[in-house]
Amino acid sequence: MNAALYYLYLAFFISHIPITLFVDSQAVLPAAWYPQAARDLSSWYFATHKDPLMMHCPTWFKSLVCSELVLQLPFFFVAIYALLAKRNWLRIPAILYGSFVSATMLPILAELITHTAHGYNAAVVTAFYAPYLIVPLLLALHMAATPQPFGSSKAKRHLLLCSCAVTQVPVRLAVTLGVAKVSTIAIACGNIDHCRHAAPDLEPLRRAKAATATNLAVTVLRLPTIVMAAAAAEAFMSECPDEILRNILANLSLVERRSIAVLVCKRWCRLADSPDLLRVLDFTIPDNETTEKGQDIASWLLDFADGHVQRLCLHYEPDYCSDDEMEELAFDSISELLDTIPFLNSGSQLVDLRLEVERNFGFLELPPSFVWAQKLGSLRRLHFIDEGAHGTVKIGSAMKHLTSLEVLHLASFDTNMPPSTAFPLSLTRLVLGNFEGSTLPRQVTQLTRLHSLRLYDWRKLNPSEAYDPLEHLPALRRLEIHGCNLLPACLRRLTNLDALQIIDSPYETSPVIKTSMLQCELQPLTQLTQLALELVPAVPSAVAGMTRLQRFGCKPPAKARIALPVEAGSRWLGGLRDLALPAATLADTLHVLTCATMLESLVCGGLFAEHITTQARVLNWAGAHPSLRRLTLDRLGDHFCEESCKLVSAVLACSPALSISFPSNKVLAYARNSVLANLWEAASNNEQ
Repeated sequence: MNAALYYLYLAFFISHIPITLFVDSQAVLPAAWYPQAARDLSSWYFATHKDPLMMHCPTWFKSLVCSELVLQLPFFFVAIYALLAKRNWLRIPAILYGSFVSATMLPILAELITHTAHGYNAAVVTAFYAPYLIVPLLLALHMAATPQPFGSSKAKRHLLLCSCAVTQVPVRLAVTLGVAKVSTIAIACGNIDHCRHAAPDLEPLRRAKAATATNLAVTVLRLPTIVMAAAAAEAFMSECPDEILRNILANLSLVERRSIAVLVCKRWCRLADSPDLLRVLDFTIPDNETTEKGQDIASWLLDFADGHVQRLCLHYEPDYCSDDEMEELAFDSISELLDTIPFLNSGSQLVDLRLEVERNFGFLELPPSFVWAQKLGSLRRLHFIDEGAHGTVKIGSAMKHLTSLEVLHLASFDTNMPPSTAFPLSLTRLVLGNFEGSTLPRQVTQLTRLHSLRLYDWRKLNPSEAYDPLEHLPALRRLEIHGCNLLPACLRRLTNLDALQIIDSPYETSPVIKTSMLQCELQPLTQLTQLALELVPAVPSAVAGMTRLQRFGCKPPAKARIALPVEAGSRWLGGLRDLALPAATLADTLHVLTCATMLESLVCGGLFAEHITTQARVLNWAGAHPSLRRLTLDRLGDHFCEESCKLVSAVLACSPALSISFPSNKVLAYARNSVLANLWEAASNNEQ
């Protein structure tokens, strides 16, 4: 329902109550029943406007006033409640009310228009009565044309209820309740329309530590055959503590909570509005509703999220239009949302802000103003990510006033930083993408607490001085270089590094030269504990000298095969705890990996793209490895079949200590196609 109509109807019914009680009813009730002020108001009205109906009160008019007292007055209270609670059942009563009142107002207006008397002004008196025809008629027409005036009322009461049996096959767990010692849980298999209710043993749950409370990771569990009636499931949900239900609702998106969960019952509606569920908010501005939806989100945030939201993510994906229209539309929406954000931080609770843009937004300064930065002084993580758009972000002079900021992620088509600006000295993690310039900004050298630095898509670096500021970062322990045209000439001198990730760098360099450069730069870095190499033609032999290495991952270009450097010895494998490799490389080096006696986690990329015999070799080896606890199968492939499922089940049956996880569908698989995604993210999380 349009906001203007909503407030018009609400004001009409609220104002109609005192008018009916203290003015209209004087036509049929004794004057002694009314306060002196009401009688004086009526006398003034009669003397000033000479209303013929209220002065003479014909019998037919009295009958209409009686119907107003008996029929309309109770409905005013019902209508006010329905409007405030946004109940769709108001539609039919509103149509009946509007039709009835419109019909009764016609003879009243006819009498007022045709009446003639000395001192009587028909236009003025008719204007007093006209709203009581216009608003009810508009209400009736509006409700008749709108089947669901307050949105969809299709209550999906089958949520988390079971109507069929679950066979004895591995069940994918996608919702972790986070409450210990519960005998019954709800299992959601990726979508709220396909939920199941189960009572498994607690031991498989304790082993399912890899399962997260999102739809992005699933863990294969062996559960007994489950056959529970919907009535039993419903009884469980009614007895379930608020804490567990709140955790379940937290795994739904805000749209699902507000449009579906609130319709299940009053209890769910109350829990869906819990301040605890407003701490993390994720909005997507859809394709064809950019400006209107952006305004709605800004209004909703101001009404409900102020003082509660701690993490806010705004994903902006407007529909395609001409370049000028698109740029202006994007800039206006982003600016409006950015201007709203400081007013949500009245309790200084907002710590994480993420803005993702998929369309050209022109030029944007971040932070927009000094006042913006001052009001968001509690902000600890700020992400502005340009996903394929063509916009320019300027780091403004107010950036240094975000004094609590620890993580800054800026990635746009062009990012520039004037010499007069500065980063907050509190930064510990910095991500800069598509930066404008041939060298790292000199302001980086002021970040004495910077622990992690990620640079990607820097294609104009100057060979002589591009990375010089890196040598002036005493706290730097983690470095990631992605798609840059140069490797740091000072890389070999960064002996304080613990973790290094190099992805397709140097960019557009021949495989032989790239391997040679990597070998030269990595040779002195024997202190590394984490190393990840993506899109490299070969693993440099220098890796064999990194005896402190605990996490290692490598992914070659498409259709390329690589080998691990074991000619110089396999001592470096002895300390590995996390390993990520393509399935082909893993299958070729299984005999060598027996030396990895401390290996706990293995990420195998593209296993199901290999022949079933290769799948069997890798899975059987993983099941037999004594220290291995987690196996992540990075993506599905052309050779994923029923036999693959049987192999996974057999390995789990023989290896009680091993858990296996894999994406639930191909869409998710390709979105997480990087063989190093799990490895590097785990390392980053451990750092935090």
